[in-house]
Amino acid sequence: SIGSVRRCGYQIRSKVEGCSRTDRGVHARCLMATVSCEDESEAKKLPLDGDLKKLVHVLNRMLPFDVRVMNGSLLPSPTFHPSLDVTTKTYRYSFAVPSSKSKSSGSGVLFDPLQARHQWQIEHGTHGQTFNAEAANDVLQALVGTHNFVHLCGSYRGSERKEKGSKHSNTICTLQEATLECEGGWASNPAPMINDGSFELPRNRCFGGDGAAVGYAITVTGDRFLYKMCRYIAGIVISAGYGG
Repeated sequence: SIGSVRRCGYQIRSKVEGCSRTDRGVHARCLMATVSCEDESEAKKLPLDGDLKKLVHVLNRMLPFDVRVMNGSLLPSPTFHPSLDVTTKTYRYSFAVPSSKSKSSGSGVLFDPLQARHQWQIEHGTHGQTFNAEAANDVLQALVGTHNFVHLCGSYRGSERKEKGSKHSNTICTLQEATLECEGGWASNPAPMINDGSFELPRNRCFGGDGAAVGYAITVTGDRFLYKMCRYIAGIVISAGYGG
């Protein structure tokens, strides 16, 4: 996006380029972006005299509470683009499924409410089946390598369709690595006690008993990705885990 702000009689133009796109309902973590600021009176001069620590501090004071700038650094070159000039990209897609004990627990499937904004929480499998992580991983590993991913490419809509056309010119991509990891579920056993007699909550775990859902993460690294390609990969892998 390109915006302009008037301060102290100067016209300050800024251009922001992100390493990826995001949609409503998609909550991304660890995105990288470049910000180019150009003062009309002094070309290429950053605000706050170029002090990146102060700039990060001011930005975080202005941003919503759930958006934070973690760090700032100078670009390797003035023309560097965070999406077009990188050699690899890594996407991580988190989801949770009912465990094998969820049906017999009598309390239904219990998902971690603290992960609801960052995790696809799937309440029911196909025909009541239990998720098979090995079958899902077999399909995921079959996607590793250089392939034509034309069938995993979404169609552009709205302004993007007018700007980029209805089809990708190049649908050949290389997935260098893909993993399916179990992130664990809610602890069904009591948390271990520490020396003072209090309970120590296991990291990345909460209490949910036998009805607790199990979390997984799909991580894919490649040279480039097509429009909506990662969400289609996640859908295929999860469907394979349910026998689809």
